[in-house]
Parts: sequence; C-alpha cells; structure tokens
Amino acid sequence: ASYNNNLLTERFEIAEAMGSVNLQYVEIGNPSKDTVEKLLYKICGTFCHEKVVSATDTNPISSLDHEYFLVYLGFIILITVIVTGVGMEMFFIYIFASNGWNREFEAAWRLAQYMFPLFAIITLGLAIHRNYLALLLLVMCLWKFGFPETACPMYIAMY
Repeated sequence: ASYNNNLLTERFEIAEAMGSVNLQYVEIGNPSKDTVEKLLYKICGTFCHEKVVSATDTNPISSLDHEYFLVYLGFIILITVIVTGVGMEMFFIYIFASNGWNREFEAAWRLAQYMFPLFAIITLGLAIHRNYLALLLLVMCLWKFGFPETACPMYIAMY
C-alpha cells in the first residue's frame, strides 16, 4: 500500500510539473468569430446544415408533422408497454405453474400490492421530467412485478 501511494504521489508531481510547463510556454491564440464559425462549419460538414432527419420521402413517417409523430411514438410506446407487461405475466404464470403457489409467492404478491402506490408516484415523477426510466417502472408498477392479475381474468373469460 505504501509503494502504491508513493507511486501515485510521484505521478501527480510529474503531471503537475508538465502542466506548469505547458502553461508557461504554450501560446493561446484569440481567433476571430469568423474563424471559429468556419472551423465549426468544416467540422460539422453537411450533416448539420441539412434536414435534421434525413429519411426518404417514401418513408410513411416522413409525411408526419411533429405533433402527429409524437402521437405515433406514444402509440408505439403504449403497445410496447402492454406487450411487455402481459409477456411478463405469462412468464410468471409458467413459473407458478411449474413450482406451484407457496407462502413465498404469497408474501411477494402482498409486497407487490403494497409497493404499487409508491412505484406509481415514482413513475409519474420520472415521466414529468421526461425520463425514460419511467417506462420500466410503469411496466413493473401496472403489472405488479409480473403477478398474473391481468392474464388470469383474461384466461378465465376465454375458457
């Protein structure tokens, strides 16, 4: 441990000395606004100076304006959340069918019921700040960690 501390101290001393020398002998220019704009234009290339989204005109999304694109995106997210939640329930139905219902599952189900309001509030808070982590918590919250509360009534209704 002592050897590593000495080595780190020596590295910091060398880095500090190199930084001091650089500050003493390096000349920092003061470019004009024109020069900076030309430099940034060259770095950016044509990508920044054309359309933001360069989709073809044959793409169905390219004909949507901003508001309709957001509606489209919301619909895709909704379908993804629903399919993920029901899929998670189907997975847990398989687990419960193969292992059987026991006291541990009962305790976990009660904990999921108890945590629902807390996760709902956290999900809403994240969604207000446009954090996509809200989608993960939304699935966990609405489908109560995969316990089959949606799939079982659908199964009973169908059969």
